[in-house]
Amino acid sequence: MRLVGLAIGAVVLSADGRRTDTTLDVDSAVKSSKHHCRRRRCKPGDIDAPPPPPPPYDPLAEPRRCDKSVPPIHLPAAILNQHQGLHYVGAGANACVYLSDEPPRAIKVSKWPSNPALWSPQAECEKSQILHTAACGQGDLQADAETYLPTCTDGHQAAGPGDDSYIMMHRAGGKKPLTILRLGAGPAHLLPVEYQKIVFAQMVAGIRLIHKLGYTHNDLHDGNIMLDLPEFLQSYPWDRQTEPPAPADAPALPRLAIIDLGEMRPFETGWVKDYKRDANSLWDRAAFLANCPDHQARWWSTLGSQQGAEAFAHCLLTQWDVDEQFLETLWVVLRASMAEEKDQHIEELYNTNWVQQHLPAHDRRYSDSCSSASLLERLSA
Repeated sequence: MRLVGLAIGAVVLSADGRRTDTTLDVDSAVKSSKHHCRRRRCKPGDIDAPPPPPPPYDPLAEPRRCDKSVPPIHLPAAILNQHQGLHYVGAGANACVYLSDEPPRAIKVSKWPSNPALWSPQAECEKSQILHTAACGQGDLQADAETYLPTCTDGHQAAGPGDDSYIMMHRAGGKKPLTILRLGAGPAHLLPVEYQKIVFAQMVAGIRLIHKLGYTHNDLHDGNIMLDLPEFLQSYPWDRQTEPPAPADAPALPRLAIIDLGEMRPFETGWVKDYKRDANSLWDRAAFLANCPDHQARWWSTLGSQQGAEAFAHCLLTQWDVDEQFLETLWVVLRASMAEEKDQHIEELYNTNWVQQHLPAHDRRYSDSCSSASLLERLSA
């Protein structure tokens, strides 16, 4: 799958049984330095044995193997010289993905140096830049784009065979990026209820922004929604016996980013069914986020049936104490999803008092909406 809009804090392959998703493995650097052995297959002494050495690096092999060293050494000099805390986090079909701590960036390096046409940094950056450029000068839409949509910050388009193509992007999710999937469920669920509501409101705002600018995302699986949790929530509830501070008193709030716009389409031609419909994805992600006790509340469990919609609405009513206006609007969204209507009614959901009350102020961490075109022009030169 094309990995686009990866300002990310990250992207690593993760499958949940029904599809192939790309999610961040933020523990890759740690795992790569330890020897992991399944006990049933271990020989005496294996647990403490050092990991086997990696195969020799072959720069001529293609697709190029990703450098998983800690820190990596086989990367373009411009990347190695300008970034600290580099570590490998995953790969797509055409590029290896790394994160740097300083400056906080996500970096993608082509696997095909002998054939630059197989992967283009310009094409990789283009869709997220389209949204930022469209939002430029539009007040709250620009502020939303600069809050929820990471973009490319630099890159190099290969001039010929042997040259390295790469892009540098905002690192979504901060220093310790999480996907919604990595929050866990049941007793391991990390987010207290009041913070679940904040993340949901940001999901609605991010999806609404993409729709408002004339597009649908079409691939909002768990790995494409990145979270930056404040430190006091990172370890909750394992080392805390008391409730965390209420959002109004907290020093920071969860921050959400939407990444990977490779399947973005104009609104009129966007996906209208299955999990790739944005509203269906919102339904499924929200049920997971709210830790709904009835598994039927997740869209995927009942494929958007009336029974599933009722379980989901009941979950939000009991888990989140949503108000009547929100519930009525939610049913408009659910019925549109079940009927596979093109209008997904995210705008109406965004405008409910309940969502507005749970939206944090814009932090505009990706503030380059009005200068994004210059990067594309430079990459295409």
